[in-house]
Amino acid sequence: MSRFVTFLPMLIPFIPKRIGISLFAASCLLATGAVHADIAVFVHGYQSSGDAWRKAGVFAPLARAGWTDAGGYRYQGRRVIGPNRRPQGKNLLLTVDLPNNAPVLYQAGYLRAALQSIRRFAPEESLTLVGHSAGGIVSRATLVLFPELKVARLVAIATPNLGARLADIGATLASSPVGLFARLMGERKLARSGKLLSDISPQSNHNFLGWLNSRAHPEADYIAVIHVEDNPAEGDGVIPGRSQDLRAVPALAGKATAWWVRGGHGLGRSDGDILAGLLLRPAPAHEPSR
Repeated sequence: MSRFVTFLPMLIPFIPKRIGISLFAASCLLATGAVHADIAVFVHGYQSSGDAWRKAGVFAPLARAGWTDAGGYRYQGRRVIGPNRRPQGKNLLLTVDLPNNAPVLYQAGYLRAALQSIRRFAPEESLTLVGHSAGGIVSRATLVLFPELKVARLVAIATPNLGARLADIGATLASSPVGLFARLMGERKLARSGKLLSDISPQSNHNFLGWLNSRAHPEADYIAVIHVEDNPAEGDGVIPGRSQDLRAVPALAGKATAWWVRGGHGLGRSDGDILAGLLLRPAPAHEPSR
């Protein structure tokens, strides 16, 4: 069965994916006349890596739209290694490799270092963060904590913005005798992931997402790409639809937009298709540095 993409608020349901995306991208070109986002940084999710974007085919539609895959940044010990001068190409795609089972704020520190490196060779270019799953939370936390980086746009794909019940279960297991037993048996991933899973557990007044979602967010274009398998309420089978929706975040009420893509929790080519259109849209401009 063919996969379909539904766009909101354009509401183009029941149009085959390729046709729907093409119409969307064309409308953006007609409206703007040019590509406005110059550098897009892609942040992977839990137990993933920067190459996940390439392996899932996300970059192929972006390459056809004129974007250049410029490599990426990786962490090594307490350092971040990657380009220290601007790669060739007008519009650049860069990935980051973060410690993928570390707490959100720990990962945000490495992401900040990568973005600081980019800002040294591109101080005024428009900068977009694209995060998948927990990477969307890491990206948003970085944007909130370090507004001096002047991120113009955040795209959060299949991200548990309000938390995920499965993460809560995992965090509970990690801190239980099950987690201790797993560690004794040499399986350390669950124990090492406990704090991260706690960070993306359903928001409350006493946890990380409750804190993040109540913080003032800097001016930017906030976009949620919501993955839905069958039932919008159930979302992608891992993250409920409402939790993926940035419009439900208290601090972003009236400031975010949402787009819907048919599919499971993982990345897919349809994410690249929709990004090829979204990145054509002009992002809010920041005041030039003085």
